[in-house]
Amino acid sequence: MFEFFLFAFVSIFVILDSFANVPVFVALLNKCSGKECDAIVRKAVCVAFAIFILASFFGKFVFDYLHIQMYSFEIAGGILLFVIAFEMLFGMKTRTEFSADEKQDAQLMEDIAVFPLGMPLIVGPGAITTGILLTNQATTPQLVAEFLGATVLAFALAYVILSRGAALQKRVPSLALKAFARVMGLLLAALAVQLVTNGVAAFVATF
Repeated sequence: MFEFFLFAFVSIFVILDSFANVPVFVALLNKCSGKECDAIVRKAVCVAFAIFILASFFGKFVFDYLHIQMYSFEIAGGILLFVIAFEMLFGMKTRTEFSADEKQDAQLMEDIAVFPLGMPLIVGPGAITTGILLTNQATTPQLVAEFLGATVLAFALAYVILSRGAALQKRVPSLALKAFARVMGLLLAALAVQLVTNGVAAFVATF
């Protein structure tokens, strides 16, 4: 009954990659107090949630206006997610990450909750792609409700992880965090392959 809810939750939680973002959040917020950090993280998660929801529900209208077929987006999105998954699996840096110079510049910004914390650290291209693809599969009011519930739960967990980031980083060995990131990368890679497969199947069906 709640298969789509579980699928959506796992997909969103994995692509948010909160555990991998913990060190970056700790580095960017190392000069603020506990309450200030919590307020910034809360604002960043709320901004990311709003961006994710808007992009998920209205992104398809943009594609319709540009005459982009959904199967094309599924294939492109699957490839993008696989690149991100490859990065997570092998710890390689791609254009979806921030360079050291960009992180240093971000520390000088007066308000970093929107950029870079909210976007693209929490919600990046991969998350937006995932949201659009999931809403495209939510063809009934119940599935839409399950998608919204899964989104709220995934972002709530992201907030807990990121807001407790400093304590988490001190208590959990870095090797364990890296191992968890690898597992999340493997799950994301499997999701990416499935999206490409679905897109190719939909394209072939048009003939």
